[in-house]
Amino acid sequence: MEVDLEAVVGRLLEQHGLELVELECVHRRRGPRITAYVDSVEVDVGFDVLAKADRVLSAELDELFDERYRLEVSSPGIGRPLTSVRHFHRNVGRTLHVTAREGDEVVEITGVLTAVGSSAIELNDGSGAALHFECDRIEEARVVPTIGG
Repeated sequence: MEVDLEAVVGRLLEQHGLELVELECVHRRRGPRITAYVDSVEVDVGFDVLAKADRVLSAELDELFDERYRLEVSSPGIGRPLTSVRHFHRNVGRTLHVTAREGDEVVEITGVLTAVGSSAIELNDGSGAALHFECDRIEEARVVPTIGG
């Protein structure tokens, strides 16, 4: 029986108010290594949240796998790409580095995320002008880490 592991893990995490950001599965001789990157809109993802996610996932994966496996549960970290409107909403007020297509050109801009709509974001690059980017034109967006912010 083949199982959609990403769907199973995503469903289990959603039942506990968590979001699966990414799932990696590396097949090794000693069994697969499964890494689940977990986030939440409701709470900060700290040790307690990750430990709970690990317990929930382990119980289900023990039923799915006949072989040994290694489970790692982690928060995705600040340097991860923002890939959904939800991710942008969580980062309003932060500085982003965005790579986007404008016609045939690719532009890169760094600015403060000031607004998020259902299909577009707005950045302020410090010049006073509001820069709008349609989400489907964004190739990559990442939070720029700052010290003390």
